[in-house]
Amino acid sequence: MSEVLFRFGQIKRVTKMPNGEYESDSHHSFTLATIGYELARTYAPELDAAKVMAYGLTHDLPELITGDMPTLLTSSDELLKKKAKDQAAVAQLRSMLAAAPHTMALVEAYETCADEEAKFVYWLDKTMTILTHFFDNGKNLYELGVRDQDAIETWYEKLQMKLQMNACRPHITVQRSSKTCT
Repeated sequence: MSEVLFRFGQIKRVTKMPNGEYESDSHHSFTLATIGYELARTYAPELDAAKVMAYGLTHDLPELITGDMPTLLTSSDELLKKKAKDQAAVAQLRSMLAAAPHTMALVEAYETCADEEAKFVYWLDKTMTILTHFFDNGKNLYELGVRDQDAIETWYEKLQMKLQMNACRPHITVQRSSKTCT
């Protein structure tokens, strides 16, 4: 298992960190898990925050097979092909994680949006990519082909399309809180 997780940490994403280096899958997953946990505890107490954290940590493990597949400006057809590759990767991952059946169960539950926690993490994962582009004032977006207002609008429409193509919509009631996010 340790070797598998080491390999996971070596996968680079197209998003960059504030220091300009490409983010690793393990950093992304840890960040998503921690933010998801805090958001669930603070604003969605009906969710099992520990399960949110577990999904956040394991959601991208199929990328051990596929690598990070950028979807910033992909078409509907390309998104469907990515989904098929992801499903095939989950099947391959079963043998890699034979010694970690509980972790594999989390991956499979996340991939099928089995519960509200999986849906919550799915949506958070897709929307958190927006935040990663604030660190460098959009420089990485520019490098990826988003160079003007029209391209930004296209990017936003693609994000909406990704979210709508997937039936993975959470049904939570966000609680108001006196706490502030930082």
